[in-house]
Amino acid sequence: MGMQLNLNDLHAKLSLPIRLAIAVIIFLIAFLLRIWAWPPESGLTFITFYPAAFLCFYLCGTQPGFLVTTLSALSAFYIFSPPYWSFDASDESISAITFFLVSTWLMGYVLTRGNYWHNQLISKEHDKLEEIDKQLLTTNELLMLAERSVSAGAWRWYIDTDRMVWSDQLYKLFGLNPEVDTPSFESWRKIVHPDDLKGAENLIKEASRNLNSFVTFYRVILPTGHIRWIDSYGGPIYDKLGKLIEFSGICINSTSLHLAEQQIQESEQRFRNMFTNLTVGYQALDINGGWLDANQKMAQILGFATPEEMIGQRFTDSWSDTGEGFAAFYQHFKDNNFVEGEFMLKRRDLQPITVIISGRIQRNKEGDFMCAHTVIIDITERQKMEQKIIEMNAELELKIAARTTELSKANEDLRHLSRHDALTGLHNRLSANERLHSEFISMKRSQNNYAVLMLDIDSFKEVNDIHGHAIGDSVLQQLAQTLKSTLRESDFAARYGGEEFFLLLPNTELFDARLVAEKIRHTIETTPHPVAGKITVSIGVAIATPEELDEYIAVKESDDYLYAAKKSGRNCIMAATHH
Repeated sequence: MGMQLNLNDLHAKLSLPIRLAIAVIIFLIAFLLRIWAWPPESGLTFITFYPAAFLCFYLCGTQPGFLVTTLSALSAFYIFSPPYWSFDASDESISAITFFLVSTWLMGYVLTRGNYWHNQLISKEHDKLEEIDKQLLTTNELLMLAERSVSAGAWRWYIDTDRMVWSDQLYKLFGLNPEVDTPSFESWRKIVHPDDLKGAENLIKEASRNLNSFVTFYRVILPTGHIRWIDSYGGPIYDKLGKLIEFSGICINSTSLHLAEQQIQESEQRFRNMFTNLTVGYQALDINGGWLDANQKMAQILGFATPEEMIGQRFTDSWSDTGEGFAAFYQHFKDNNFVEGEFMLKRRDLQPITVIISGRIQRNKEGDFMCAHTVIIDITERQKMEQKIIEMNAELELKIAARTTELSKANEDLRHLSRHDALTGLHNRLSANERLHSEFISMKRSQNNYAVLMLDIDSFKEVNDIHGHAIGDSVLQQLAQTLKSTLRESDFAARYGGEEFFLLLPNTELFDARLVAEKIRHTIETTPHPVAGKITVSIGVAIATPEELDEYIAVKESDDYLYAAKKSGRNCIMAATHH
């Protein structure tokens, strides 16, 4: 990457002797410009020294700025203050010199300190943005790792636009191709098992209407024909003002869990041979909620060293709610022979945890209670991670929206600059060529003529030579304002180059075009410039007709008439005598 030179960092990058030399050069330029442009008795004593001093403070730093300020004050005192070329100055001149020194030194201090504070602020903001980018990258990596580790996929549903976003892992979970299948309810319905579709869809839509969280499970049919069980958890997400942003959630591949539950119903003995090695917690409860059996994972979830420590104790003690809360839960479990949901438990060290409990009641042939089998998954850390991801995503979306707005504005500003003249505010030559081409095509369709006017300021070089380029620029700006106020809203005006202007009048015949040209010429002639005085223009007028094969034919004709007007003595209009 090439090294970039920032002018306001010169005082920090260059040595003091070099900066002093640069400052002296700036002073000499200001001194010579003062002598050349204004006589000593003009009264403009410090007209070039103020900019020189401020420029030195800004580019070269404090010491060179003080040097140039002092040299400027001495020069102004000795050469440009009455009685001129003498140190015998009046009290008024001394006061002016003193004011110059004080004000310049004060502004110099403000410039140097302001530049320092500005650079410090930019550096801090840059460091903050880099840290945020690192955190966002880490968060995305953690999200992908979390999805892969638990065979899960995340989804987001923007209810107001009915637009969905699925993670890559969710596509894999559903057996879909992200390049072919769009994230939508329609794609989801195609893969959900027909027996599960209605219940799962109604539950999700009811939760979206009531703005409630939901938990549901269903089967999906993979392209290979295999069945995969999906546990889906979701809920509304709000911004800081309480406004609903989206519905989002996560889908987990719970096929192994559901298979385990089916095996519980088929054979407890078979289950006992395998439950110890399950990656989820398992427990068997008696009719009062006491532990009959448990695996090592269950002991680990609740903070026991071994499952044997749990036997004989009551699951009620691990319930985060009161005993009455557990009693209601367990009674509901026994009445319905089934339970599944998200619950709060507490470990032996009283730390709260969030778990998913899925259970079945085992009964004998007479229907009497034998035991309750439940499988428990600890989702405490996953919930914390999901919340962190949600917060990070919300923050990222805000930053993306802000940067998108800034980029759109910058692009619009760039487009405007590329098609407008910076001095006059009129369209430039590129914009003129685009409008000319567009109007030519429109004329071919409508068969309506349009007029092209080429306008040139008479003796503009003399204005620049006598009054300077600044006055010349001012003349151009005044002429541009005249064109804007004189032309119709549908007309087009552009600075074509130098002191030459291009005008396009849609749906205009020769007679009307000559009237407009004369109005412009007369208005400019009768509106003298405050410094340059009377300004006149020469104008060439041509009419573009549908028979022409090229949009530049009328431009060339108007240009030829313009030079004819110049040769005829200027301050006039030349056009065809008839059309």
